Amino acid sequence: MFRDAFAPGLTPRERLNYLIKPLGWSHDGSRDTSETLKAAYLREIPHRLASQGCPQ
Repeated sequence: MFRDAFAPGLTPRERLNYLIKPLGWSHDGSRDTSETLKAAYLREIPHRLASQGCPQ
């Protein structure tokens, strides 16, 4: 988080956002936030259970 916030080439606003926005936030939108990662994982659970032979 601090490494991203103090990377060269960022505006003061972008630096501040790295410190106060949700985990995974990026100034260019290239990363998934923790919310989007969690949602994707929860959508995938039934498929993972089925592939392991577990009843749904």
